[in-house]
Amino acid sequence: MSFRTKLFLIFTVTVLGSVSIVAYGVTRFTRTAFEEMDTQRTEAIVAQFQKEYVQRGDETSQQVKNIADADITLRVAIDLARPSADQSLYVHDATGAAQDHQMDFVELVGWDGTVISSAQNPSRVGHKEDWVTATKDWNATHWFLKKEDLADGPALSLTAVRSVSGGNDKNLYIVGGRRLARVAAGDHRAPIHRLQIDGDTGFLQRVGGQQRDHMDFGLVHRIQQHHGFAAIA
Repeated sequence: MSFRTKLFLIFTVTVLGSVSIVAYGVTRFTRTAFEEMDTQRTEAIVAQFQKEYVQRGDETSQQVKNIADADITLRVAIDLARPSADQSLYVHDATGAAQDHQMDFVELVGWDGTVISSAQNPSRVGHKEDWVTATKDWNATHWFLKKEDLADGPALSLTAVRSVSGGNDKNLYIVGGRRLARVAAGDHRAPIHRLQIDGDTGFLQRVGGQQRDHMDFGLVHRIQQHHGFAAIA
């Protein structure tokens, strides 16, 4: 092999090596830049979600409080606390409260856990909601996520509960909420944290039984579309 051939081969190998190194560097830099942009976009969406979600939760709690603080609600609570009270007189009150306060879901629950009125599912009147009476005073509690069983399928609700004393150690409970998303019962998919719907209470929980931070699945679903997370649709 002549000296000129050897020199040509060395030059060719050097050029190919340099091109490969540059191409690798450009590819890695581009990938890193896109990953950083993707992370920033995700953080911005999550920050927006957190702000909007807290605001919606606080608004829901305030509207349920407004229902509880109304004079008519106090009168209902006092009447239902009397012996042999006629609960059928108030079977439509939840519907009126939902319309007046722009709520998707409102239920009035008696001191013994009996559903007296339900705006979203009138067929539940007379059924027991034992989880409501498990907490005597709901007025200092936070809003939470809850599954609502509707005639056209379950839905996810951002819910708050407030209690009104009617005397005789008997409370009237106002359970109010706003729809967040339609869900599939028993669906265990969710972004970032794995979730399940508790079969007894209908509350959304982290798998393993721990209570989880609340998530707005409408917004989370948009995050899922961009980043491949599984979300409740």
